[in-house]
Amino acid sequence: MSKALHIDEEELIKTLKPIQIPPQPELLMEIEAAGMDINRVAAVVGSDSSVAASVLKTVNSPFFGIASEVTDINQATVLLGLEYVKNIVNAILIQSAFSSNALEQLATFWQSTNDVAAAAAIVAKQCGCCSDSEAYLLGLFHNSGMPLMLMKHEDYMKTVGRSYAIAGENLTCLENHQYNANHAVVGYFISRTWNLPKKISLAIRDHHNRDILTKLTSSQDMDMAYLLATLKMAEHLTEENEALGSGRSDESFEWEEIRGTVMELLGLSEEDLANLQDAVNEQLGCGH
Repeated sequence: MSKALHIDEEELIKTLKPIQIPPQPELLMEIEAAGMDINRVAAVVGSDSSVAASVLKTVNSPFFGIASEVTDINQATVLLGLEYVKNIVNAILIQSAFSSNALEQLATFWQSTNDVAAAAAIVAKQCGCCSDSEAYLLGLFHNSGMPLMLMKHEDYMKTVGRSYAIAGENLTCLENHQYNANHAVVGYFISRTWNLPKKISLAIRDHHNRDILTKLTSSQDMDMAYLLATLKMAEHLTEENEALGSGRSDESFEWEEIRGTVMELLGLSEEDLANLQDAVNEQLGCGH
């Protein structure tokens, strides 16, 4: 592991004392136990009618572009592959884990999360620099710590909005100052508790570190650099700063700082970026 990715877990745990991380759902444990057996995985997913219905709804969404309606989990698993189906189940269960009334304040949060995940998969496919299923999973979980922060702090989303509106402000630094914890670290421990791949956990932890892409490139940890660059591009293409910042700023100051590095890592020209934006808008059915 590169020095840039060194983890002092004991120090991180100190920041989480007031926050209760939800345990990994039993359904995910059963899916893991099923391994790569498509029939067993489909049977486990299908055993929960609510989750199965949500999976089929997601699979039949415009993003996946499947010509004819998918009506059973086996079919969905064959068409999309095990990793995508597992990722969709993860997304459904992480949302259901946060069923607090406080989450009414996050009216656009889950939609933004789904948009970023889909856009990350599109970027990964177009640029060919990382796995689209890994990019999709990272997009789904990159802000998973936010609901827990909100459940602990009623003013949390106001803090998020304020950070996006101030040039030079770093969201996680502001969170640390105000709450002695931040959503990236919380999300890191959620992902570890839910047994997500270590690479995804590290990317969640570092996704607001504006120097990390340069550090990763210098240490030749290119797999991680490409994955994070893909996420940051997806955040930009879906205008996450406006969605989560309650429209306080139509300019992403963080993006402007890392734009050149991300574009270089992904091998994109300005024309490529415009085409990528069109592709995301078309596949997500929106006009960002």
